[in-house]
Amino acid sequence: MKKLDDLTLDGIQNYLLNVLGSDPEETRGENYIKALQGIGIDGVRSFLTHLLEHGIPESIVKSSYFHPNKFFKLGICRLSNCVKLRIHFWNKDHLEAQTPIHSHAWDYASFLLSGSYLHETFEVHDINASELAEIEKAKQAYQEGKPFPLPEHYLGLYKIPKRDETSGKFQPEWNRYVRAERKTSQIEKQGKAYFLSTQFPHQITINLKEVGSLITLVLTSITDRKNLFTLQPIHRNKTFDNPSPNVDYATVKNQLELILQEIDRT
Repeated sequence: MKKLDDLTLDGIQNYLLNVLGSDPEETRGENYIKALQGIGIDGVRSFLTHLLEHGIPESIVKSSYFHPNKFFKLGICRLSNCVKLRIHFWNKDHLEAQTPIHSHAWDYASFLLSGSYLHETFEVHDINASELAEIEKAKQAYQEGKPFPLPEHYLGLYKIPKRDETSGKFQPEWNRYVRAERKTSQIEKQGKAYFLSTQFPHQITINLKEVGSLITLVLTSITDRKNLFTLQPIHRNKTFDNPSPNVDYATVKNQLELILQEIDRT
């Protein structure tokens, strides 16, 4: 397995391009996991230290933000093959975090640098007439100000258009209701890497009070806007704002220092 030996930003980009090549879809999962394992915890520690000692590039600051799902995203780089490398950081001060069942616009691989979490994946199925009636009844009750009594495994399937370049927003286009059935459920632990395609939605639950901060190193693939759908909870507003940029250099530096502190605890 190839290992990262140049701990600069250019070194990481050259290493990833060497491992991933043109990012062929048929070997994407295997290649992504190999690439993340080749960087490893020590590589991330050394890279972050290098950034703090030599300055954080503007490209990283502009690609970093606080995500609505309660984590900080450190955007490291985007390669010429459109693959992106990032770090996700859930601060232990938030105590607990759970995402809704959701899908992504890209295939991705994740390597756990610190902490652990419950990771559940799902398969998507069309609903029948009785399930549709249940959904419509629940939506009507919600519009009348009553609690939303619908199980979270009922989701809306939306087509994703291109984001408006001026406003930074996009409005997903309604397609249909679907039902998500649990496929796998397991605890992801430090040092573990996994790959998940756009085909399977997932959900993560983190007990930060118990496990401490959670940090993941993530590779994401190119986004295919021609046939892109997303799964979202039915009762959520479907207008999405671009969360970047919502940080400055000082904020990114502070978050980077916190990430490094947590990694050094391992």
